Amino acid sequence: MRGILNITAALKCRDRVREISIWGTPNSLLKRFAASMRSPFPVLISVQLFDSSLGHHDLLVLSDSFLGGFAPRLRSLDLRGISFPAPQKLLLSATDLVTLRLERIPNSGYISPEEIVACLSTLTKLKELALEFRSPLFHSHQTSQDPVPRTIFPALTSLRFQGAHEYLEDLLSRTDLPFLNNVYITLTNLATSHAQAPLISEPVKLLEALYYAEIGFGGSFPNVALSRSRELTDCRTLKFRVLCSYFPQQLPLLSQLCNSVLPPLPNLEHLYIHSSFSLDHHPDFAECTDWLELLRPFTSVENLHLSKYTALRVASALRHLSTSGERVTEVLPALRNIFLHGPRLSKAILVNITQFVAAIRPSGRSVSVRY
Repeated sequence: MRGILNITAALKCRDRVREISIWGTPNSLLKRFAASMRSPFPVLISVQLFDSSLGHHDLLVLSDSFLGGFAPRLRSLDLRGISFPAPQKLLLSATDLVTLRLERIPNSGYISPEEIVACLSTLTKLKELALEFRSPLFHSHQTSQDPVPRTIFPALTSLRFQGAHEYLEDLLSRTDLPFLNNVYITLTNLATSHAQAPLISEPVKLLEALYYAEIGFGGSFPNVALSRSRELTDCRTLKFRVLCSYFPQQLPLLSQLCNSVLPPLPNLEHLYIHSSFSLDHHPDFAECTDWLELLRPFTSVENLHLSKYTALRVASALRHLSTSGERVTEVLPALRNIFLHGPRLSKAILVNITQFVAAIRPSGRSVSVRY
């Protein structure tokens, strides 16, 4: 109780509070603290409020009187699991804002792409934006087919999004992001959407000199990651994830995503394909044609790296390519090396790879196998 009283007393010193960070507290206490934050805090630079409850009832809802609707020195606003359906008044005053994270947004806190862009239009210093919705909601309000006005965000370098692909498309159609170099996208409705594959290649066009691509299977989020370097210190990265807990559907979804999103990437040299579980235990995981469709966009890849859990499936697909009557050079036409990672390579893997390499030779190309 002493700690609660101390926090309540501290929040009364509005002209001295510079940072507020509250998480891991019961929802009732979080609401009590938020009620003390309805007036301006003139020197406040950072706010973190995390609602740790996973339910959809009794959520903390912030009104437009949060921080008195006025935060001229605020540089970082981080809300998680909190409904803030009308942030316009506050954000329009926070012209020094550098980081904005609205994560695990409940349905009651839904903000349309048009409203988000309007809120952020004055934030010329904003570098990091995160929008993550609990549910894949999207409410289209556009009635005209005319192009919508685009707003330039001159400082934004990092974008993280989770939600419906239609929402992301609408958001990107309203923005110009000239310096974006770190993109993390999680699509939560692609498996059930009847629409065409999402046209979300805009962030990719802004990422130059990408040399590495990684495709990963495992858990409920198969993913594709593109980067300039495999070093963790390099921030020039694009990562797509798709929510899909049904293993047999993961590969077709990633294939759909890659073929619709990726533009030509002439500098991409390395492709890594790995899995956190053995695909051999899931005989219905994917057909050979699904693997070949997944590989089609990677026309400049010279080095293909296969993990112990993916080597047999990819090797079988490549062998199938050499016997299907299709031109063997149409998939991975720049391939020079295949790296097989992991101990105890099975005979089936080596036989399949050998047949593929032999089928390529008449075209004048040579592929080396390394393990």
